[in-house]
Amino acid sequence: CADPNVGTFLQWLAGLGATKTLLTSRLLPRELEGLAGVTRRDLTQMDPEDAVRFFRAMDIRGTRAEIQAACTPYGYLPLALRLLSGLVAEDPARPGDIAVATDYQITEDLRGKEQHHILERAYNALDPAARELLSRIAAFRSPVGYGVLRAIFGPHLTPPAPLPSPDPSTSLRASFGRGVRGEGLRFESERVLKDALRGLVKRGLLSRQEGTGRHDLHPVMSRYAYDLHPVVRQYAYNRLVDKESTHTRLRDHFYAMPQELVKSLDDLAPTIELYHHTVLAGQYDEAWQLYRDTLWRTIYYRFGAYQTQIELLHALFPGGENKLPRLEDKANQAYAMNELANAYSLSGQPDRAVSLFERVNVLLEEAGIQIDLATGLKNLAFAQIGIGALAAAQENLQRCLAMCRRELLWWDSDVEAGVHLLLGLLLHYTGAFEESRQELVIAQEVFYRDGVLDRLGIGGCSFHSIEQAYQARQALLMGRMEYESWAEDPLSAARQARELADKGGLERDVIVAEWLLGAAHRARGELAQVEPHLEEALRRCRRINLIELEPNILLELARLRHAQGRAEALSLAQEALEIADRCGYRLVQADCHNFLAELALALSEVEGLEEGDIQRAQEHAETARERAWCDGPPHRYEAAFQEAERLLKRLKSLSE
Repeated sequence: CADPNVGTFLQWLAGLGATKTLLTSRLLPRELEGLAGVTRRDLTQMDPEDAVRFFRAMDIRGTRAEIQAACTPYGYLPLALRLLSGLVAEDPARPGDIAVATDYQITEDLRGKEQHHILERAYNALDPAARELLSRIAAFRSPVGYGVLRAIFGPHLTPPAPLPSPDPSTSLRASFGRGVRGEGLRFESERVLKDALRGLVKRGLLSRQEGTGRHDLHPVMSRYAYDLHPVVRQYAYNRLVDKESTHTRLRDHFYAMPQELVKSLDDLAPTIELYHHTVLAGQYDEAWQLYRDTLWRTIYYRFGAYQTQIELLHALFPGGENKLPRLEDKANQAYAMNELANAYSLSGQPDRAVSLFERVNVLLEEAGIQIDLATGLKNLAFAQIGIGALAAAQENLQRCLAMCRRELLWWDSDVEAGVHLLLGLLLHYTGAFEESRQELVIAQEVFYRDGVLDRLGIGGCSFHSIEQAYQARQALLMGRMEYESWAEDPLSAARQARELADKGGLERDVIVAEWLLGAAHRARGELAQVEPHLEEALRRCRRINLIELEPNILLELARLRHAQGRAEALSLAQEALEIADRCGYRLVQADCHNFLAELALALSEVEGLEEGDIQRAQEHAETARERAWCDGPPHRYEAAFQEAERLLKRLKSLSE
């Protein structure tokens, strides 16, 4: 302490057993180091869940995923989030809407009491080599091991090997890195490099983490990895002079790395780094080829990493999504837009998905690519079903079906089978259960037609898991409507869906099956068996930001809590409705409002008939009926519409 008396006082205070003192400080006073009565806690970043609560306390509207996506670029730095929340809350066009967060860059606003930016002072205090090293490390997408830094920035241990000449027979990854290898920054010895790294860590500009250096050519040296706080990364990267040549050099390093067996998303880190540097080196077509052939299926299907997919594909649109991706081939432009739209569709942004799908289909139609146009129409219909555009969805599915038959697209029966599955889904929402059942049967017949019997790989297991999930959903809807001409047990179909999802290994299929298992047990009154399935579904759902299913799972949890007589039912239902409203999920909105009407009625029965409860129930039931109407018969959400009608009749009798 600057004043010795203060230091003595703090030591005395720490020794008292009858008092507790909270001291916040950027530096721990030396007098308190090692004392038994002192506990130190380093405050590095705000917890993501606390960040969500903070933004909502500031009356910021948005889903959990949207808020966390806005906070991530700033590393959950509390000061940054405070500044960002203020800008969002006071936005002139859309005050309080988290969607406007992307309009602001607040790094330069993070100033202390001094006149100059604290980062500017720290950065300028470095010697030129350390500044350049920090800026070049900032060019990496993720934490990087020492072995990589030594290979790229350390001294040459052996003369650099010449790049391979282009050869059509070489592998995809070996086709990257052509051109001149720019050496750029090189330290004269490994000791000098280590000293530079230690200096950056000591100044707090670089952090050393344990066990994260996965994309390292030297596994022995991967115990530690170096990373930057997102704010520091952005600041240092903005001051990198030769960005394109730096990324070219880093791309050359990663293209030579061997591919590992992929067991988790982390195992894709080297390939994602290669993609990242290829894009920023201006090689857009090569980056798309790498994404399509190496990353796409694993990220989208196997791990459901939709936010990662959005981030990677955004890089292909340097001019923004309102313009075409910077790819030479028109078909590739359409494919890239389609994959971005798919990720938007599942991550709670159906409006953006629909808009992109429509543009994709225009491009494909102009190019005359019929098989992909059929897929584009199917994808568009899927997004439209969720937002209640049932008439348009059915029109697109029928057009796609006619195209498959007219063009004899027999070599890709997956498309036609998928169309019949979606027709089955759409029809059971409209209450046409017999027709829906027929579509599901036809889907299986198409899937196995033309003698293709051995289709039990990942794609086959996923297809059957989805088909069984649709059967379970239909049985649940039939139960709500007390439809007896084709009574099915949703639990049996949900169990089949779960088993097949395990075999297929696709994350979304697992989440759907877990949600339906919980719903099926609740429908059977087996409340003790509901919660494990719904909690597992919600945990997995939030881990990958599968917003498409989150409100359904929350609503099912609310129904469980209501059956258990717990007050938590109301907050869960309100959270589900908030997400549905935010995303425009019309069908889920109808279900949420119906349930909230039931809750209001139940409350009035417990606490006595109150005019306020009746009024709330009336409003919810009327909104549910309006949401369920969709495009009107035969394109309305029948189960929710009839439920709203029953509630309104009941309310009318109570008021009389």
